[in-house]
Amino acid sequence: MKGLMLENCKSVLIEAVAMAREWFLLWVIPLLVQSVAVVRKWLLLWVLLGLVMVTGAIALHPYDSAISARCSEAHCGTTRRIASRLSELGDYRIGTLILSAAIWFAGIACRRKTWQTAAIACVLGTALAGLEADVPKSLLGRPRPNSGIQDGFYGPSLQYKYQSFPSGHATTSSATAVTLAVALPLVGVPALVGAAGVIWSRLCLGVHYPTDVWVGGWIGAINGLVLGLAARRLRVKAGNKPAM
Repeated sequence: MKGLMLENCKSVLIEAVAMAREWFLLWVIPLLVQSVAVVRKWLLLWVLLGLVMVTGAIALHPYDSAISARCSEAHCGTTRRIASRLSELGDYRIGTLILSAAIWFAGIACRRKTWQTAAIACVLGTALAGLEADVPKSLLGRPRPNSGIQDGFYGPSLQYKYQSFPSGHATTSSATAVTLAVALPLVGVPALVGAAGVIWSRLCLGVHYPTDVWVGGWIGAINGLVLGLAARRLRVKAGNKPAM
């Protein structure tokens, strides 16, 4: 009996690995290849967007504390409860994976491969953006506004209270929304409104400074734009749309 169960488990595992390999080759590799092509083709654009992000952060930084205090103190309990709910949409598992899974299965049901491509692009773009945001977040050690610690950069830390810059929720929500806005506008345009709500909520709850959400939003938007364009390029290559 035990031997039969082990054989069944082994068969299931082998089948799962084969499916994962096929899925990786069919969806992930083509999107990554097209993403590299997009970056190379529009390299100057990405440099300019990066400069906008850095310049805006430098200009905004002197006003961080004042704006943060005004945003977090000017709202009542009801507004904060709404902000807490909106913040949940910036969580990768809720705001990205659930939405992407819904789009994926809708693509299967409606036989729309482009919807499935958009879903995978959304997951990839948001994951990459999140990794890019996590590096400075862990290395710089900026305390959150509501931590009671004087603003500054205190060096590497994995403690929640020292992970203010950049905002992970702003990064995730922006990457998700921009990817879909480019690859699947029917869903992406409403998602942009949701991303704006997430960014506002992080300021309202006093867990991020304006420069945190500014930089996080730009990291997410740039990654989302790259993966969204990569998804569109795959659609063009498949002959579903005329070239851009």
